[in-house]
Amino acid sequence: MACTNLTNKTIQLGANNGLNDRVIVIMTAIADKVRNRQALASSEIGLLSATKIPIYKILNVASAMSSSVVTNQTSKYADIVAKDILYSYINDLLDMVIASTTSSTFMASDEDKEYKKGVAEARQQIALMKSANFNDLSRHVDMIRETQLYERMLVAAMSPALAESMRYAGSLR
Repeated sequence: MACTNLTNKTIQLGANNGLNDRVIVIMTAIADKVRNRQALASSEIGLLSATKIPIYKILNVASAMSSSVVTNQTSKYADIVAKDILYSYINDLLDMVIASTTSSTFMASDEDKEYKKGVAEARQQIALMKSANFNDLSRHVDMIRETQLYERMLVAAMSPALAESMRYAGSLR
């Protein structure tokens, strides 16, 4: 049976239960495990696979610098990661909605057109929200540049032989 009686409802999330807070907690756990050379939990692997942002590399480099850099990186970029995950999730949900109703005959032709138009408008709104966050993209690029700077600082602090090995390994990419 189709759900046709939708209502608006406000849901209160408790402290530290929002997506941004959860991302910070998981990113911090990843950084701790990188520093201690431990295996990642499934939730941590899930976060890494849920976004295109190179979180693992960022946290790996930050962990090599200091714990204060890790704290700075996680709080600084959790918002970008959370938004990236949210946009992907909403688009995936819209894909599921379309897939589940494509072969359905519960709507008349006009209703079906209106329904698909509504889904298309929702996708457009999501795209507009994503493009409105262009500053996040700029922050993402800055994040990568900052990580590269940290990498160069680490290489400079290494012994000459180790630094040469790192340069050679980087040339293989």
